[in-house]
Amino acid sequence: MSMFSNLLLGLQVALTPMNFLFALGGVILGQIVGILPGLGPIVTIAVLLPFTYSLDPIAAITAFSGIYYGSQFGGAISAILVNAPGTEAAIITAMEGYPMARRGMAGKALAAAAISSFVGGILGTLFMVLLSGPMTKMVVAFAAPEYLALMIFALVCISGFSENTTLLKCCFSICIGLAIGTIGLDGTTGTARLTFGNYNLYEGISFVILAIGMFALAEVLRNLKKNTGETNATKNRIEFDSGIVKLSMKELLYILPTQIRSSISGFFIGVLPGVGSTTSTPLAYLTEKKIYPKGEWGKGELRGVAAGESSNNSCAMGALVPLLTMGIPGSGTTAIMLSAFMILGIQPGPLLFQNNPEMVWGLIASFFIGTCILLVINLPLVKYCAKLVQIPNDILFISVLLLAIVGSYSVSQRIFDVWLIVLFGIIGLFFAKAKLPLTPCLVALLLGELIETNLARSIVICNHNIFEFFKRPIVAVFILLAVLVIVGPIIYRNFIKKKPEKN
Repeated sequence: MSMFSNLLLGLQVALTPMNFLFALGGVILGQIVGILPGLGPIVTIAVLLPFTYSLDPIAAITAFSGIYYGSQFGGAISAILVNAPGTEAAIITAMEGYPMARRGMAGKALAAAAISSFVGGILGTLFMVLLSGPMTKMVVAFAAPEYLALMIFALVCISGFSENTTLLKCCFSICIGLAIGTIGLDGTTGTARLTFGNYNLYEGISFVILAIGMFALAEVLRNLKKNTGETNATKNRIEFDSGIVKLSMKELLYILPTQIRSSISGFFIGVLPGVGSTTSTPLAYLTEKKIYPKGEWGKGELRGVAAGESSNNSCAMGALVPLLTMGIPGSGTTAIMLSAFMILGIQPGPLLFQNNPEMVWGLIASFFIGTCILLVINLPLVKYCAKLVQIPNDILFISVLLLAIVGSYSVSQRIFDVWLIVLFGIIGLFFAKAKLPLTPCLVALLLGELIETNLARSIVICNHNIFEFFKRPIVAVFILLAVLVIVGPIIYRNFIKKKPEKN
């Protein structure tokens, strides 16, 4: 079918009453968790994973996707009004949006954020439609060695591009994830590995349990320790009761070039595994500062809000491309979404477009619908959403804790799983204390079984000859790119250090 026919099929699926309601609920919930600092899409989806077993696959994935990109805009509301970014990507928005709010321009900042989120989401979805076809055709030709090289490249990207950490810490996190993935019975020989004689571990560690423990429970414990009795609102909160949330035509045209540039860069950065909006939004912001050096940067520049919001929404769409076309998660949130696919009996990848076209195109069509829903509900209702920042943290996180316990027990109806999430919650606190990144561990756990399977198949295909493995052109390209990701930044830093200073 043509691209136009696929989109029509997708719209028919996405506009059914059930799927539309799940899309609506997903974006609204996503916006709420984005507003509340400390939650975010990873924690929310992790907590809700156990409740997906009985849902229709299209409706469940549509809701999770809505939570993912809905949270991108939700973070902007608390960033602008409270100077407390609800998500990491909203830090750039806070840098320009909060000064605007202090100058009595909160309505304009929120309008710029809503419209920029809409532009970034729509352009990101269009790029996804255009790019998914060629990527799917390329991946169909992959055999086990190519898949193995691709997964190695994905893990290297996540370790090489991870923010605010070192390569050694990322590698340690990856090793922990791979080690957890080996717990249970070996799929080939049936040998028990790392079970220590406990029959509860014979089936391995459920990804749902690990995600709830290391993300949701660890986040709850960390925030309760810091903020018991406090509210999310700060003493610097901007009162926003009568502000008008709109922009003039001149202001819309003023930020349009910024929105387009930031959406393009954000999408293609999002496609790279492990990069994400923590890289795309600062890059978009710095690019605009270079192009318009005379702007009121740091004092409330409208282009700064537009750059951050259009970039992070387009980046969220870009991160879904490797998930859908190759089955490779590019971020912590997409890793948990990959787990949701597997729970529902669906394997993302090139065959998804062939075997389940109504699902994948229905999901893509729901992105258009969800993005439009966000714009429609935000412009008139954002002032009411802003009041969510006043919810006390102890009430908020205790509610999440109860959901986490109920959800973990519902996976297999075992008390053992509840103790496991407590254990992983403690491990998650250790990761935070040691500043170890969680995303590499999460992705490594998900890819571990696939890496092991494709490694065994590759050994057979290559006749136990490692040189045959590297002779395959696609394998050689991925391995070369992986080496460049690791070595490139080191060479670049050394070059900068050795570069003689100008007098």
